[in-house]
Amino acid sequence: MSLLTEKMRQKLTAADIGTVIEVYRQIRDKRDQLKRAMELQSNLMWEIGVFGLDKLAASNVDSVRHNGYTAYKGERQTAVVKDPEEFRQFLADSQRWELLETRASKDQVMAYLEESGGVLPPGVGLNRILSFNVRKA
Repeated sequence: MSLLTEKMRQKLTAADIGTVIEVYRQIRDKRDQLKRAMELQSNLMWEIGVFGLDKLAASNVDSVRHNGYTAYKGERQTAVVKDPEEFRQFLADSQRWELLETRASKDQVMAYLEESGGVLPPGVGLNRILSFNVRKA
C-alpha cells in the first residue's frame, strides 16, 4: 500500500534527483520534529504519572475512576543478566535453557562473515535492507 498520491507519484517520476532529495528531506525533517514533540509529551506524561502514583498510594488504592476514565497502577518486570559468565555456567549446569532468549550479535556476525569469506555462522541468517538516505553535506 503506497502513501503517495497519484499527483505526488507523477511529480517524483518526472523530477530530477535534486527534487527527490528535497521532498525526502522536508518529510524527514517534519518527522523528526514530530518525534521530538512526542518525546517531550511522553516525558511530561511520565512526570505527571509520578504525581498520579503518589495520589493512588496516599489513598491506599490501585485504581480510581474519574469522568469515565480509570487510572491504575501498573507494573512490569525486566530480567537483566548482571554476570554473563555466572549465568552461562548456571544454564550449562542446570540445563535450564528456557531461561535464555537467543539472538545473534549483528556486529559480531558481520565480523565473522568478513573473516570467513562470506560464510555465515551455522544457524544464523542475515537480512539486508536497502534504504535511501539524505544527510546535510
